[in-house]
Amino acid sequence: MHKINLEKVIQATPTAIWQLMTQPENDHWRSNVSAVTRNTDGSYAEMDATTGWPMTYTVVDQIPGQRLALKLDHVDGKGSRLFILAALGEQTTRVSLDEDFTSHLDSATQQLLQVFLKQQAQTYLDDLTRVL
Repeated sequence: MHKINLEKVIQATPTAIWQLMTQPENDHWRSNVSAVTRNTDGSYAEMDATTGWPMTYTVVDQIPGQRLALKLDHVDGKGSRLFILAALGEQTTRVSLDEDFTSHLDSATQQLLQVFLKQQAQTYLDDLTRVL
């Protein structure tokens, strides 16, 4: 199992960040997503701009403006992603991203996947910072 834990302090309110995070079709701010498709079951798929592979996300729990938990489905495995938003001041929010991912790939390829998943998660946080 791969685990990723990242944090970023963003100069924006939790509400502003939440609005971007919970409107996946509004993907103009995502540098590593080429397209988003909403599925009939409420999940959505993001197409990676580099690989062209989709990652499907399903919301499993949320507290608006505070917590967003997602289930991840990918051709290479499954996992979960949890965002925690904590207001640090009037216009400052700490965004924590925790991700667990289990892959069925061989160990050498899993190491590459770990690097890729961490880069994707970091890009997400960097993109949030840039757009806000």
